[in-house]
Amino acid sequence: AHGEHEQYDARDERNAADEAREQAVFEAKAAEAARASEANRADDLLIEQAAALAATNPTAAVGLLHRLPPTAIHWRKARDVLAEARSRGVPWAFPASGFTSGLVLSRDGTLAYSGGGDGVIRVHDLAPHATKDLARVADHPRLALVGDKLLAIAAGRTLTWIYPATGAKDTVPLEQPADEIVAAGTRVVLRDGRTLWIVGYGERAPEKIELGATKIFGLTASPDGTRVVVNAQPEAMIVELAGVPRVSLRRPSRSMEPAWSADGKRLAIASLRGLDEIDFTSAPVTRPIASADVKAAAYAGEDLYFTTQTASYRYHPRDGAVQLDLPAATYTSTAVTRDGVILVGASGL
Repeated sequence: AHGEHEQYDARDERNAADEAREQAVFEAKAAEAARASEANRADDLLIEQAAALAATNPTAAVGLLHRLPPTAIHWRKARDVLAEARSRGVPWAFPASGFTSGLVLSRDGTLAYSGGGDGVIRVHDLAPHATKDLARVADHPRLALVGDKLLAIAAGRTLTWIYPATGAKDTVPLEQPADEIVAAGTRVVLRDGRTLWIVGYGERAPEKIELGATKIFGLTASPDGTRVVVNAQPEAMIVELAGVPRVSLRRPSRSMEPAWSADGKRLAIASLRGLDEIDFTSAPVTRPIASADVKAAAYAGEDLYFTTQTASYRYHPRDGAVQLDLPAATYTSTAVTRDGVILVGASGL
């Protein structure tokens, strides 16, 4: 009887141990399920936060989605939010020089070309986010794109022409390194400290134009390539490029960047008197637009938008200048979009 009692005790102990193990396994599984459920809830909340940001801050939305772990179960929902964010516009990075001195974009917006401190010219295909090396030149090149087929590269004392599609290239020696290069029709215009140069593909030497300037700050070519504004001291100049290049107009210089209309027939330029518009439809006609200190101007269709220290205006030759109903602010620059103009103030857009 004593032996049978010991056998029952051993069985009871084994049963108790089995029950304890089963309970431990059950509790572990329950804890794991609770953790998984909590993780799923956290992932779902993160996706909801990203969805709420997709329309107004798509970059932040994508950043949130990158925090999802590989084990997340809501990837289909996350992919939908990611697609929505990307459709709104999300920046991405391309390999480039540590210091970029030249960057141009094709007119159709599919390709970009860059060059910088390492002297490597790169072409960036924006659709597949792909980059490849195109050429190597001297350090810190300046770039201009003539049409969409011909790239002009000013680096050191050499101007290099490249057809990116074929790799064909040609070089032209420069008398001085160029500080800037802009495309103007089928040619390019270059500047050094005080001199202007004009050259086209196949021409053996740039044509030099002495301007009598003490310093040149920038070039702005007209969209039709027939003129270029030279922002300089002591005066800004308009250079006619058709035929024999020549200076056609000189005006007291101001710091505002000149603005061309899309057809190249109208030019907004600041003088010491304020803002003037020059109409090149026939013989050049100058119209005073504003006497205030104008900071920036841009054309959108037939309208000219410009900003002063505290207000913004729309000008049309028929209606004159009309102040826009916008908050008082220090408006410092403008940018043209497909649908209108963005006015940039010190405190925002």
